[in-house]
Amino acid sequence: MSESSRGRAEKTARETLADVTQLGGTPNSPDDPSGAAGYGRPDSAQSGIDGTLQRPEGTAAGAPGVDPVEANVLYADRITIRFGGLTAVDNVSFAIPPKSVVSLIGPNGAGKTTFFNVLTGLYEATEGAVYLEGRDITAVKPHKRAAMGLARTFQNIRLFGLMTAEENVMVAMHSHLRAGVMSTIIRTPGQRREEREARETARELLDYVGIGKTVGELARNLSYGDQRRLEIARAMALKPKVLLLDEPTAGMNPQESANFNDFVYRVRDEKGISVLLIEHDMSVIMKISERITVLDRGAMIAEGTPDDIRNNQQVIEAYLGKTGTREGRRLPAPGAAALGTENGTTTTTDGEQA
Repeated sequence: MSESSRGRAEKTARETLADVTQLGGTPNSPDDPSGAAGYGRPDSAQSGIDGTLQRPEGTAAGAPGVDPVEANVLYADRITIRFGGLTAVDNVSFAIPPKSVVSLIGPNGAGKTTFFNVLTGLYEATEGAVYLEGRDITAVKPHKRAAMGLARTFQNIRLFGLMTAEENVMVAMHSHLRAGVMSTIIRTPGQRREEREARETARELLDYVGIGKTVGELARNLSYGDQRRLEIARAMALKPKVLLLDEPTAGMNPQESANFNDFVYRVRDEKGISVLLIEHDMSVIMKISERITVLDRGAMIAEGTPDDIRNNQQVIEAYLGKTGTREGRRLPAPGAAALGTENGTTTTTDGEQA
């Protein structure tokens, strides 16, 4: 490949990374840990990536002279999680400052959802610790983390289909309600007042996320986009300090995605809630994120502003493949067998030539 051709290819790759939407196709399932880390480490000989972390000086997780545990509302310290012999997340530190919008991205199999599950307690970290407002919550169960202010949504919608939108939101309020079993059974004045206030709060939250007209509708009858909004309303009913959203714009049309950008800013500015996003829609990520962290095959490869990430060569290679080796030739993908060599050119199983 000539120098001019290689330059054009790299420019195209950068432009594609900046503009592409729904990168990565179907997300890996949290029930499929073998897909959570993909193949090889990013600094392995297989991957062709040198593994040097691109973290600008002064970022939240790496600021010199600052205790990241105290400076951030949520801090994950050197998290590693293994499933048998597979390392799904490898020594990743991650910080969410107060009242901020940060994103976690990476190609399929990067370990994003696995890391999400460690933060929320669904998975137990093999090594490392998680801190919420300076408190070590590594051993705290998921439901207790939720009550402490760590709320999330899921890749796959998990609503109560036979309950109304209002009831779905009220379910999340249980950790903040005082009425016990007996007072609920006999319907004391205090219990009735608390339930009335809970219903009012649920309707306010439904209005806040833009689906106030669905109060009495069954969750299963809502459109996919409205079900996504309902999940966010339910998470907000937990009165979170950190809101973790796993692919929140999935199923939304372009206009709905654009409205979601404004909504995230409102949550941050009006409610004082920090927001962490996992999202495949790069147009959303690049517009609303203050800081982006990139995982590839279980390890962090880059962290910085949207402009830093958009122009980062390792990130481009992680999403779109390596454009050239040191010799200026493309390498076969890991696991791709060579079909043959003709005139010094190797053709791989996907038809590419190296």
